[in-house]
Amino acid sequence: MKYKMTYAGQPCRGCGTPVVKRQPKKHKKNSSYSYAWYLKCPNPMCRKLFLVEDAKRMNALEPDSIVFGIDLPVEIQPETPETVPDGLDDGLPPWD
Repeated sequence: MKYKMTYAGQPCRGCGTPVVKRQPKKHKKNSSYSYAWYLKCPNPMCRKLFLVEDAKRMNALEPDSIVFGIDLPVEIQPETPETVPDGLDDGLPPWD
């Protein structure tokens, strides 16, 4: 029967050795989430890692960086009289 690993000292699901709590050395830069800590089996023959949902931290990313992987500048063009259509415009250039 499988059970969730939630705290240090629980028996490992693979070998039964009590797991220990560890902190990651580095985080991924463009990831939407990371883990503040994880559980690891200290048995050299097992070495299983267990990622705990309570340790999951959401990273704040810009919407553009999530979709494209980079931040894109946004340019807003002001409306000029040439770009605003009038009521008598037939949609054709003025020289036709």
